[in-house]
Amino acid sequence: RHAVFLGHVSIEVQIKRACRTFLLNALGLSIFDVKFCIVTDEGVKNVDVDNVSSDNHRETICLTFDREFPCGTRGIVQIAYCGKIATDEGRGFYHCKYDETSGSKTEVPQEFLCTYFESTET
Repeated sequence: RHAVFLGHVSIEVQIKRACRTFLLNALGLSIFDVKFCIVTDEGVKNVDVDNVSSDNHRETICLTFDREFPCGTRGIVQIAYCGKIATDEGRGFYHCKYDETSGSKTEVPQEFLCTYFESTET
């Protein structure tokens, strides 16, 4: 039996160098919806993602668009995803158990879900 989780995230971006791909850190996620909303003085324009690919070895997901975004483009990437809760290693989103050592016999759950990440350098 595998436990899973669902999530969504909104990421504010400002393009510093012309590009047509966004590379994100991810481990064991399945992406099921992506939107990129470009914000301009005239309003908001939705841009469809052309392709979503993952590289499990590098622990990344690449969002590819059918057009290049110029330097200075601002917007919000919205991603809906799901993933498996790991039980065999302390990476990604994972399940942990612990032993109660206080001697208390209260009905306190002795397991929890946690995550570990390291910030990237900017």
